[in-house]
Amino acid sequence: MELISFNKFIIYLGYFVLGINCLLFLKDFKKNNFVVRIFSVFLFVCLIIQLYSSYLASFRENNIFLFHVFNFSQYIFLSLIFMKLTKNKILKNIITVGLYFIPLSLVFFYFINFKDINKFFITEILLCNIPLLIFSFNFLVEKIDTQEKKFVYFNAGFFVYTLCSTLLFSVGNIKSEIIRFIWEFNVYLYLTYQILIFVEWYKNFRKKPINIKHV
Repeated sequence: MELISFNKFIIYLGYFVLGINCLLFLKDFKKNNFVVRIFSVFLFVCLIIQLYSSYLASFRENNIFLFHVFNFSQYIFLSLIFMKLTKNKILKNIITVGLYFIPLSLVFFYFINFKDINKFFITEILLCNIPLLIFSFNFLVEKIDTQEKKFVYFNAGFFVYTLCSTLLFSVGNIKSEIIRFIWEFNVYLYLTYQILIFVEWYKNFRKKPINIKHV
């Protein structure tokens, strides 16, 4: 019972940090550039999905369909971000094609297989996450030899969380006791991811105080 309570605390703490991150990035929305605006909206969408998912879960309602909404949203928003951040023209073209092909393919699939909307679809997870992991790794490589470090902390958290959660969610349809422990591990990963997003804001996007030199 204590373990369950503690895990719930970590879940709500993850939501809380996500909410803080959302507020921090949205507060200067109009002043920010396109990439930061997209990132801010992405955090807001994630917060809405997480809160609604938690609300449905509290009433023991099926919330798996929100996982598909999250996958779609994350793929679209982060593809746009990585497309703007990368200097690789070939990769930009690949991302552009993927932005049309992958979402439309999945929409078509669920249109003809609507009953699967309440299941984990492993192919969907791989289609959405593997390209993002490739884009994320490319971003990391491009940033190694540069002084510009914006989105580095976010990218590190995203890469580790998405790499691990892709493996975890891939066994989402398996009915076994181990699934409970897998989901609990993912909760800790998510909290770490959100903490790194906060570090991203603190290091690269907060308004730093102006040092006034006295003569």
